Amino acid sequence: MAELANAAGAMFHTDAVQAVGKVPLNLKDTKIDMLSVSGHKLHAPKGIGVLYLKRGTRFRPLLRGGHQGARSPGRYRKQHLYRRLGQGR
Repeated sequence: MAELANAAGAMFHTDAVQAVGKVPLNLKDTKIDMLSVSGHKLHAPKGIGVLYLKRGTRFRPLLRGGHQGARSPGRYRKQHLYRRLGQGR
């Protein structure tokens, strides 16, 4: 499907939540432009996700953050750090 989308000039996104750890995947060998994974499948803290963007893929988020950081920005940054550490970064 990614090859068909690519041939038509469209970008291709796949939700790979169920494939993590079960299906071998080398993204360099595919035409996948974007891939998303839920962090809990990688033993990350609840609420974390991963979005893979192929190098050169243009992306502009529709939403940025949420209201939870407005009241206490320091606390929010710490939670963000802990979650990123849970992802192994």
